[in-house]
Amino acid sequence: MSAVITFTYDDETRVLDMGTMKMRESIECQNLTGWTWPEWREQLARDRAEAVTFAWYLACKRNGDEVTYSGLLDELDQAKLGFDVELTDDDKADKPAELGAEEGPTSPAATAGEKKPRATK
Repeated sequence: MSAVITFTYDDETRVLDMGTMKMRESIECQNLTGWTWPEWREQLARDRAEAVTFAWYLACKRNGDEVTYSGLLDELDQAKLGFDVELTDDDKADKPAELGAEEGPTSPAATAGEKKPRATK
């Protein structure tokens, strides 16, 4: 999943590109939340408070803000935190492949094992 999340909190806006995760960020995610990067993304999709907090934290850190994860746990009001998710062009292009193509009469899977008529002279 590659997406860009735009967060709004009071009068602040932060953008989080989900298409990148530096190793240090991934390790920090695991140390702070207990989740690996893929697990965190799954929990974020479920709107788990710790995952949302880490997402805001990461967006703020990438923006150069002086924040601490523990401070956000105490101060961040999830009811005031809004967000918009925009799929990147890569995701939009990948969607049909993810859905799978139906097998047609010319696909290798559809014609495998079929006997072809012999040519006659």
